Amino acid sequence: MAIFDEIRDRKATIGIAGGVLLVALVIIWSQTKSDGLPINHNLLFGIGQVVATETATAVRDHGQIMAVISENCTVPGAAQFDAWQAFQRELKEHHGITLLQPVNAKFDPNDFSPDCPSVFFKNLMEQNADVDAIVFFVSLPDWNRLELSHRVPQRLPPQVIVLDTGPLPAQGYYNGYFANGYVSVLIAARRSAAVTKPGGPRTEREWFDQYFQVFTPANFESLN
Repeated sequence: MAIFDEIRDRKATIGIAGGVLLVALVIIWSQTKSDGLPINHNLLFGIGQVVATETATAVRDHGQIMAVISENCTVPGAAQFDAWQAFQRELKEHHGITLLQPVNAKFDPNDFSPDCPSVFFKNLMEQNADVDAIVFFVSLPDWNRLELSHRVPQRLPPQVIVLDTGPLPAQGYYNGYFANGYVSVLIAARRSAAVTKPGGPRTEREWFDQYFQVFTPANFESLN
């Protein structure tokens, strides 16, 4: 019976993952759609700029930065492409920072964390603990699963910045990362949109502030 239970659980997990993916696509579409454009470039440019400025602040405008990206970051027209381009442009303004060759998160069909597989995450963190910061353009593995599978990295860089453009992270999803010092900054969707100014957002930063927020160890509990 155990094998049937395992198959049933795996099917349920796949079904849930499919539902989450669908919700993510709907949210990304609704948050990036603007009149006359399939994608709101201003919002995505704003996200990339904020990720860069928060990264520069975290490393005090000096050091080596490694970025972990998905395939969508390099495909023109994909939602994450604009954010990745804006991140690189903004980081070039900080001359004391060196952006290393980006690393692509590799999909693992046997892992429950499709964006950033747990084994990949553990190895990446431990093998690059000497860089000043790692910036993730993908969501991180579930913390509880990392602990249960003994895949929590034993070494990590001083700063870890995460951009999660998916649906609102589940309640407490990043708690373990913040509580154990594994995430310095999380940039994710707001729990509720900010009050719109008359005329709506105009600048890239205003678009960011309307739909996204910067979370740190000081305020991450507002995610819950």
